[in-house]
Amino acid sequence: MPYPENFLSGFKKKFSAEVAERFLSSKEVLSCIRFNAVKMRKFGLRKEMSDACPFVSRQVPWCEEGAYLRERIQFTLEPEYQAGMYYVQDSSSMFPFSLKEIIRDSFRHRKGNVFNALDLCAAPGGKTTLLSSVLSEISSCEKSAYLLLSNEAIRQRAAVLADNVARWGNSNIAVSNNDPSAFSRLNGYFDFILADVPCSGEGMFRKNANAAAEWSEDNVRLCASRQRRIIADAWPSLADGGLLVYSTCTFNDEENDDNVDWICSELGAEPVSLPQEQDGMLRSSGAIKGRNGYFFIPGTVEGEGQFFSVLRKRGSSGFGSSCNGKHSLSGHAKGGGRRDECTKSKKPGLPPDVLAGDYSFLNHGDFIKAVPSGIMQQLDGLSGFLNIMLSGVLCYSVKGKDLVPYPDLALCSDFNRAGFEIIELSKQEALLYMKKENFSLPAGTTKGYLLMAYRGVPLGFVKNIGSRFNNLWPVSRRIRMSL
Repeated sequence: MPYPENFLSGFKKKFSAEVAERFLSSKEVLSCIRFNAVKMRKFGLRKEMSDACPFVSRQVPWCEEGAYLRERIQFTLEPEYQAGMYYVQDSSSMFPFSLKEIIRDSFRHRKGNVFNALDLCAAPGGKTTLLSSVLSEISSCEKSAYLLLSNEAIRQRAAVLADNVARWGNSNIAVSNNDPSAFSRLNGYFDFILADVPCSGEGMFRKNANAAAEWSEDNVRLCASRQRRIIADAWPSLADGGLLVYSTCTFNDEENDDNVDWICSELGAEPVSLPQEQDGMLRSSGAIKGRNGYFFIPGTVEGEGQFFSVLRKRGSSGFGSSCNGKHSLSGHAKGGGRRDECTKSKKPGLPPDVLAGDYSFLNHGDFIKAVPSGIMQQLDGLSGFLNIMLSGVLCYSVKGKDLVPYPDLALCSDFNRAGFEIIELSKQEALLYMKKENFSLPAGTTKGYLLMAYRGVPLGFVKNIGSRFNNLWPVSRRIRMSL
């Protein structure tokens, strides 16, 4: 459908007639994926990325782990996608990857032992998984722990987010379902906040006709007001000197530059300069600089529309001055989620070393889950304030005296496969497994719990009982498409 006339006139005035023409004449953008570098290294896949996906065309300029594809594919029917080897994400949304050095600087100047990060409006999980990759690399280099809290206010979207996070397999991510106002009590807790706030969606007009149909100047003003409320609610939880990445998928001043000005003047922030030379990204990408950030506009970049600005919270004591109370959260429940009970790390019947690294095992209802020991205190404290939907790794469900391996265990990037017999599946068999349909195991296969894998990458478990097997792939992730 044609774009709203008031939108077009404002767009031309803000940018130029030439940019508007490029936007209006831009073609459909190729699909993009971003690879899970941690899993790729673990399973010996080449950095060129074509091992993990044969449809790769070329790298995204501002994200070395992102790639354009030569053609659209049915990702649902790709076992590597189901196993969390890559995430489907528009290339413009990958821009925060290029902030790695800015985030690294913030990481080094944190006050606490743990770098605490928040993705405030996180569903469906693209920026969460991207940020987790950046933080994993930095944490490994700096030899220090981090926690990434991924929040979504809408319950149904939060469930999708939790599923995508589990598939990605990073146990340092926790998923919460809270209104942004809940974070106002966490004074100075976070060193970093990414806020991809709900917006009027002008950057999505080309791919979503409803976005154009619902656009109005009144809706723009409503969105701008909502965005200010969201940021104001979460602002107390950002430490002095901490970073805020503010982003939208829209182009107008009210929701972008004007809101950034408001954050600076009313909340106390200052824009962080993004040098043109940084990885050559800004100079070569075609992103357009606004007053306080960069616009990614279809026709000037090979991606959908986005705006990004990076801000630092001003404070008299510099980095992390409000963070002294971080660890005081533990044991002060304020109506949040239930607490897990710690259990022995070598519980009878629990295979030792099922996860590589330092983990603590916890009783979680009818499950046993593992949490990286370095962030267990953080999660324990947050659970008293927030509704935490997912944290750590669900490893086993407890069925009487039997410990049944949980699907998320196989998807964790720290999973140690040595404790299970591995059945290597063809692609057809892998898809049948994920459709929860029958296929035959090799003759003479051992009875008990077996790990299903495709090209060496773990998918999940079955219980072989001899004449047949019980498929432990989750019903919620069952493939319902025809093969």
